[in-house]
This record gives sequence, C-alpha cells and structure tokens, in this order.
Amino acid sequence: MSVWVALQHHERMDGSGYPYGLMGDDINFLSRICACADAYDVLTVDRPYRKRFSYAEAHEYLMGNAGRMFDVQVETTMVRHIAPYPVGETVRLSSGELAVVVKLNEGLPIRPLVRVLEDSKGNALSKPKDLGLPNNLTTSIVCSSKEKFSDFSRPDNISDLQADDFLD
Repeated sequence: MSVWVALQHHERMDGSGYPYGLMGDDINFLSRICACADAYDVLTVDRPYRKRFSYAEAHEYLMGNAGRMFDVQVETTMVRHIAPYPVGETVRLSSGELAVVVKLNEGLPIRPLVRVLEDSKGNALSKPKDLGLPNNLTTSIVCSSKEKFSDFSRPDNISDLQADDFLD
C-alpha cells in the first residue's frame, strides 16, 4: 500500500498530476490524503526558491483547489481539523491590529474569535474588542505575532502557483 501512496501522491483529481495523469477515484484514497497533506506542508515551509506561505494562505489554497487538485472530502476534513492558530496565540490581522485567539471556530479553525489588543499603529486599546472572524470576512489572520508579514511569500495571485511549486 505504501508504494501506491508514494507513487500517486502527485496525482490530481482533475488528471493534471503525475506520473500517470490519474483522475478522481482512480487515485488511491490514501494517496489523496497524502497529496493534500504534502501540499500543505510544501506551502508552509521555506523552499530554496521562495519563502513559505502563511498557514491562512495555505488553507485558502487548499480550499480553492478542492475538487480540481484535491479530493473535496479530504480537503474539507483536513481544513476543519487543523487549527493553525490555537487558543492563546497572538496574531497579526490583515487590518494591522494585534489580537489573541480566544475561541476556535469548530467548523473552520482558520477563522476564530479573536480579541483585538492593539490598533494598527501598535497602540494598546483601552478596552480590547472581540472580533468574530467567521462573520467578518474583510479581516483575516495574516501571521502569528512571532512572525513578520515579510517572512512569507506573496504571489500576486496564489492561483498562479505551478505544479513545480509542489515538488519535494
């Protein structure tokens, strides 16, 4: 079985993968799991040719390619069970504000409830405010506060990634 997983983990649901160009159910289910996990791993680590993507961007990429590159069931299950920012993690928001994760969204952990502690200029708020990211689609987590936004790759369009971007 492990031979099939290793051999097929670069196959894609739409047949655009390699080495055989298999489609859909012709790809071993464990290989489909490995394909999704491998893509997430490749996106979230530095590569010799590019900086890593934030966890949020990796999640967005997987969600955006479900059904085309990745098995929908596998991708949906994976995204629902990986909490890139656990409760207590201090994060930087796309608004520039600093916040702490106070509660995970069970259905989509990439969009938790956060408590905003500082404004975009770094000034502490006299009264922290809670912000539910599931209901506020204009704001997202950019990175952990331990990281800098410049630590990440910033393609103009994440959909411009090519198959070569996922080579091990």
